[in-house]
Amino acid sequence: MFYRSGVISRHNSKDSRTDTPRVNRQITIPQIRVIGPDGDQLGIMSPRDAMSIAYESGLDLVEVAPKARPPVCRIMDYGKYRYQQSKRKSSSKSAQVEIKTIRLGAKTDTHDLETKLRKAETFLSKGNKVKLELRMRGREQAHAHRWSEKLLESAEQLSGVSTMTQRPNRSGRMITAMLEPLRNQNPNPNPKESS
Repeated sequence: MFYRSGVISRHNSKDSRTDTPRVNRQITIPQIRVIGPDGDQLGIMSPRDAMSIAYESGLDLVEVAPKARPPVCRIMDYGKYRYQQSKRKSSSKSAQVEIKTIRLGAKTDTHDLETKLRKAETFLSKGNKVKLELRMRGREQAHAHRWSEKLLESAEQLSGVSTMTQRPNRSGRMITAMLEPLRNQNPNPNPKESS
């Protein structure tokens, strides 16, 4: 392996993070374009002048477009900006619909089946999709149509809270069906509010 002595890579410095913008004294470029707190352009100036303007306003100087030439920096409250970014990220995570899987066996007893269907009903009431899986073992695979009908009957028991988006189909030893909640149903109902 060939090593160069005395060469320091700029990419290894702690300021070259891609996930967080550079703030205040981390901005070391000689000339930057500055946008004020109201969104109006203040022009091209040195970071020291821009930081003094930001300091007078009680705000921070944040680099918002590092790849532009000259880089664009904005005078803003950096703590408030980070808080809004985290709220936006968490709200996008909560809006995602999950697919919950309920696994059944070909010879699942009626009581166990009722328990699993109740659990599927709670998933559907929270706004999640439900995938019903029925696994066949050994000689059960010879009578796949019987198990497919059993899975269809199980899905029909949930027809009050769901619609079937994928009818039971066989893939190998599994028969699967997909259910999603009714659109007019309130996702995450609160039983205490109805009194």
